[in-house]
Amino acid sequence: MYQENIIDMLMRKMIHFNQNDPQRIHHLIKVHSFAQMIGRMEQLDGHSQFLTECAALVHDIGIRPAEEKYGMSSGRLQEQEGPFYARKMLGELGFEEADINRICYLVGHHHTYADIRKKKKRKFPEIQNVNQTVAFFMYF
Repeated sequence: MYQENIIDMLMRKMIHFNQNDPQRIHHLIKVHSFAQMIGRMEQLDGHSQFLTECAALVHDIGIRPAEEKYGMSSGRLQEQEGPFYARKMLGELGFEEADINRICYLVGHHHTYADIRKKKKRKFPEIQNVNQTVAFFMYF
């Protein structure tokens, strides 16, 4: 299956996941658009672009479960709850395990700016320029 089709299917699943919350749907579409643009501007290879766009789509998947479980959805709780739900959704779409692991890592760290600034390209090779990396994750 083409990566564009998988991204479209993932977006549809995320829209359904957030079906009663138009603000979150708008946010995930906006973040995906920013990730897509930044990835293209950084001239990512095709696979890194795909992973970046998928991570952007599922980055906030932990909000609703955190709210249901804890009554709030701080960044830490989003990072804690998100990977489980992202893994499930990505698995349903037939993603490869290595790609699931990478996307879940990004979901589980999308509010951890200190890691981005310290580790830079070693932990986040999808984005080559540290300023773009920080900007990218700030939109998350």
